[in-house]
Amino acid sequence: MENRNIESTAIYNRHLKPVIEAAIPASGQKISKPMTTDCVIVGRSEDADLTINDLKLSKHHFMLVKNNGKYSIKDLQSTNGIILNGKRVKKALLTGSDKIVAGNTTFRFILTNSDYDKPEPAKMPLGAPIDFTFDKSYRKTERAGSRKTIFVSIIAGLIVTAASLMFFSSEEEVKVAPIAQTQILPASRSIDLEIAETNLNEEDRAKILSYYRLAEYHFNMGNYALAKKSMETVFSLLPDSVIATAFIAACEDQIDRFAKADDNLRELEEEQKRQAVIEDLLKSGYAELDKNNYSGAIAAFQKVLDIDPYNTSAYDGIIIAEKSMQESLPIPPETIEVIRPSKGELLAIQMNNAFASADYTKAYELASRILKMGQRRAGRKYFLHANRTHDQILELTNNMFGPMMAEAGMLEKTGADREAADTYRTVLAQFPYHKQARANLKQIHKKLHEQAKLLYAKALLEETYSNITEAKSKLEMILTTVPKTDSYYRKAKSKLKKLEIAA
Repeated sequence: MENRNIESTAIYNRHLKPVIEAAIPASGQKISKPMTTDCVIVGRSEDADLTINDLKLSKHHFMLVKNNGKYSIKDLQSTNGIILNGKRVKKALLTGSDKIVAGNTTFRFILTNSDYDKPEPAKMPLGAPIDFTFDKSYRKTERAGSRKTIFVSIIAGLIVTAASLMFFSSEEEVKVAPIAQTQILPASRSIDLEIAETNLNEEDRAKILSYYRLAEYHFNMGNYALAKKSMETVFSLLPDSVIATAFIAACEDQIDRFAKADDNLRELEEEQKRQAVIEDLLKSGYAELDKNNYSGAIAAFQKVLDIDPYNTSAYDGIIIAEKSMQESLPIPPETIEVIRPSKGELLAIQMNNAFASADYTKAYELASRILKMGQRRAGRKYFLHANRTHDQILELTNNMFGPMMAEAGMLEKTGADREAADTYRTVLAQFPYHKQARANLKQIHKKLHEQAKLLYAKALLEETYSNITEAKSKLEMILTTVPKTDSYYRKAKSKLKKLEIAA
């Protein structure tokens, strides 16, 4: 079913006649009730506006509300809810051709048009009355009675006069697109009705209408700032105008939307320019490397890092350039014996050897030492290499011990804390820097510590009642529960020794 907007009575000169139809399956009865008020409550209670004898309906099941020319449905916290056009809703706008299911009853909300006699517009002090209906085409022959009004408007201001003449002096048909069709204005209001409700003189009425049509023209042409300015003049002359308020708000929304779009476009263009500069500098740097111009390459890559400090391609380029520069420099024979590798280089060599032999614990420790030295002391090349090795070791060990960690987690869930702790200890024995294993083992130790604390208290209680055997049993249980580093392990062992001596 295609949704359609509810037509405005002010725009189309038609009455909107809402009708509620109900079909009760149990009795086959059909009810049709026109909605004559702004709110209709439907339910099985006698005080409801539309009472339906349906046990699955709540006393006050839902209500239909008219607001600003639009109709909506709202569930009144019913037991079984409502289904609107196949979807369960709490609150929704109605289209004018809707199927509502509540309980065992099917309702239809229908919005129909009916002709009526157009009301007489308020008479103006000067000249014939002007028809302000939006959806009517304005012709030169239909404006004969309003020339005097236009003449007064010309005196009010040259700008307004020029705009008015542009709209009214053309021999071709000029049709003003109704702003209400753009869903800016309230459906139950129109500019002619708002003007008719005032006591303004003919000059102000003509000025309001001229500025309104000028604002409408600018809005339809996309000149929202000019439309807002023209409508602000209307608002100053007609401060209670609902249409002017809505029109100005719509103009501001459009201005904000285009401003945000411009900002996003500007940011995108700047980012594209930034990336283009980085790519050009990287190409220039690698081109200098090909020419063996290592100083020029380093300068180009450094400019990239000034723009993007985390650009790995620039870091790699600098490392390659520095290494190539060192290899290309001739070493005097007398200086060969005095050249010593730096501390960062020595540690990096040891780290690489440990990593190659799968001694990840030693490699991790050496990488950590290089990182603690910092980039300046260790050297940029060795610092970056240690950082990559550090992350690589963590990734490898996580994958290596993943099955064991999963097994230990399952043991914890089944209450086998001691077996889980043994598994975590096995992981830490192979790689002591596994953070998750260390944290989980600490948590288990904390839990076992609490258990040992309770057992020790019970052992002291059994000793008080001279149940030495039970006391010893609980103390021995502590020794098999907690690790030797736990304080209650030492307490239990000392207490057990005293009890054996006393016996």
